[in-house]
Amino acid sequence: MSSLSVAASAVDIPVDDSMVIGGSILPGWVQGQEAPLRASAVIIEADTTLCIISSDVLGVSRDIADAVADRIAADLGIPFENTLITATHTHHAPTTFTVHGYEREEGFCDGLADAMVEAARAAMAQLRDQNLSPNSREAEFGFAVGNEATWGANSRVLLKDGTVGWYGFSHDEIVRPTGPFDPDLPVIAFLRPDDSIAATLFNHSTHNIGATGPGRSPAVYGLTAQAAERRHSGNALFLPGAFGSSHNMGLPAEEGIIRLSAALDDALATVDRGLRGPVAALKKPFRYEIRHFDEAAEDAAVRQWCERWYDAQTVETYAEVFRKMRAQLEPMQGTPCDTWLQVIRLGEVAIVGIPGEMFASLGLAIKRRSPFRHTVVVGLANDEVGYIPDSAGYAFGGYQLWTGLHSVLPQGTGERMVDAVVQMLEELHGTPQLAPSADSGRPGIRPVREGDAAELQSFYNGLSPASRRLFRPLGWNASFADAKGAVDGAVAGERYDIVMEDRGKIVGWAFLMGMNKEFAHLGIGIADAYCSQGLGRDLMANLTEAGRSRGLKGVDLIVVQQNDRARKLYERYGFVVNGTQQGPDGLEYYSMRLEY
Repeated sequence: MSSLSVAASAVDIPVDDSMVIGGSILPGWVQGQEAPLRASAVIIEADTTLCIISSDVLGVSRDIADAVADRIAADLGIPFENTLITATHTHHAPTTFTVHGYEREEGFCDGLADAMVEAARAAMAQLRDQNLSPNSREAEFGFAVGNEATWGANSRVLLKDGTVGWYGFSHDEIVRPTGPFDPDLPVIAFLRPDDSIAATLFNHSTHNIGATGPGRSPAVYGLTAQAAERRHSGNALFLPGAFGSSHNMGLPAEEGIIRLSAALDDALATVDRGLRGPVAALKKPFRYEIRHFDEAAEDAAVRQWCERWYDAQTVETYAEVFRKMRAQLEPMQGTPCDTWLQVIRLGEVAIVGIPGEMFASLGLAIKRRSPFRHTVVVGLANDEVGYIPDSAGYAFGGYQLWTGLHSVLPQGTGERMVDAVVQMLEELHGTPQLAPSADSGRPGIRPVREGDAAELQSFYNGLSPASRRLFRPLGWNASFADAKGAVDGAVAGERYDIVMEDRGKIVGWAFLMGMNKEFAHLGIGIADAYCSQGLGRDLMANLTEAGRSRGLKGVDLIVVQQNDRARKLYERYGFVVNGTQQGPDGLEYYSMRLEY
């Protein structure tokens, strides 16, 4: 792999009107759909290969997610621990769970699994298509933290009668929210060399409930993703956040799409470009137990709430639904279960995969304690264990804490998950950094040394797109492994690399490759802010003298034909054009040579 490469694809999930819709207390059916339900996949190749999948369903339980990740490993060679599978959590699609008053639609789940695998295969086929140029596969990593604080809110509110509500109450009954809300809207964009978007990932911490019309629907966030694809190139994937305690508090779905789309576009316009650090992944098991509960107290909590808001017949219907779920759980109390926690590193950005509907307070705790510059918490990742409350939530109670198949975790489990995830984040963090040096005025030149890989990658990927179109020895966006490979080769004496350093930061890089040949290959790159200061001449003088002193017959290079400034610099040092060629990026180059 010579650069960061990305491809994405989306596949419709087979569905029909006979399938039970999930997300409510009782089963429901609809006719038709307002937009397709899709499985969308993005594959990222750098130091390792990653696959991220998001589907327009309520969630994906571990048995399905594990089977899909196994198939992707077998078919595409992507390690099991490198695949993250999540769902948009739409409440307007056939049920993928047995919960409340209905069982999961097995036929729909089979089609879902096939669609996820097919989306990954289609994305990989793009990366392996030899008829495509590198410009059609390579991508630049971009990240921004947008904000949308008006669509969602902490919906677990304390009411004046001391109960906790989550919908149906009037505004004047509210005392206060029982916890925080996370308004961040993180966006990851992978940008092609022509500035088109290869894929977009966006994240927000609010339940995905609400459609603009009748029938099945990807709901607000899935519809926002599909709308983004109509405005921009590439596939868009929604990754749900720590949304267990957050809902939209009454705005229509049409307005939600408008607001979320505006926040997404604002973030896309301000992404910080460049992969800075390794690409890696960890997936580790996490053990929890089915909670113990008091049947009489649980039944009373359900009935107390229902009697306030529903007629007598509905009270009995709902109470019986929860009673049957507790009957299933009664013999399972204290039973240990395993699920997954996952952390993906994309340079300075960490993606944390949580297997359920985590409360916002816990998601914010992960962000606060993470050693990474940016951390994105993704719920429903690789499993669905139900609500993941904070400890305070158990004292408040409310629907999310009523014992049932939707809420099985004992108090303290959420905090244990946070601790375990932070340990995983720390394990993936800690890339060696270049120590700052004293400011000596003009940038100085020194040989590349062990430990420079992270700073060299940051320098390279921090070059403007215009600069990287002219100087791209490590592709469009360098992986950490490629930067480390250059450093290791220099330290081993297989090549000659120097950097220009200003106050501990690399601002220029130059090299001679193939030192065992008669003519070595030369390359020079300088940070945009340091151009036109004569620094290229300093690097050129160092390289040409290094080649001469090591007994080479001369030095070769290639330069993009439109890069007149660089070509003239090379000519001043005695290089002459000895041919032309077309690069794998589709650009036309001059071949130039200096003979000693």
